[in-house]
Amino acid sequence: MELNIIKTLKTKVTTAVDKRLLKQGRVLEVRWWPGSPVVEIDLYLPGSRMQTWVEVPYIKFRVADLQFRDYTPFGWDAETETCSLLVDAAHKGLGTSWHGPCKLVT
Repeated sequence: MELNIIKTLKTKVTTAVDKRLLKQGRVLEVRWWPGSPVVEIDLYLPGSRMQTWVEVPYIKFRVADLQFRDYTPFGWDAETETCSLLVDAAHKGLGTSWHGPCKLVT
């Protein structure tokens, strides 16, 4: 009984966080650097207002329910609403094993 209550509560909290904080993005391309655990990811982030970025921001990705990882974009293009990320995939964890849609906090 307690497990069902906890599961229901977790689902409600996750839904509330998703609705308030998360925006959808799209992965355009993924490039593994040869001989390296580094992955370069190109993202399309519609509505991210990159023209207002006056310093390098971080993007918080949801990699699982109520689990987030921070990544720093580089090479952003406000006109096309795209940027790139470098991800060190040399370790095991939710951020390196994630294969879902791009959900981000801006």
